[in-house]
Amino acid sequence: MPPQTIVSRVERLETRMDALEQLPARLDALELQNSQFRAEVRAEFSATREELRTVTRELGETLRAEMRGLNEDTKAQMRVLYEDLVARITLLHEEPRARSNTKKKRR
Repeated sequence: MPPQTIVSRVERLETRMDALEQLPARLDALELQNSQFRAEVRAEFSATREELRTVTRELGETLRAEMRGLNEDTKAQMRVLYEDLVARITLLHEEPRARSNTKKKRR
């Protein structure tokens, strides 16, 4: 590389210094943008959390209502089965008596 003159070196340094002098303003602008971005992200996350809470609450209420309904159906089926069982047991107890009565009548 050929040797540079003092004038060209000074001009290059001045150009570089101008660029460096702009850096603080650019950093300030970048810092402001970063702060605005953080505020926007915080607001969006807050809104998302609130929406999730609402959906979760509604889902929980729906599930509880459905579970109550299913529980009532199960109880009703259990009552029917219980009553059927009691009727069958009663029939089983009455059947030997009926047989013994018919045997006594045949004799």
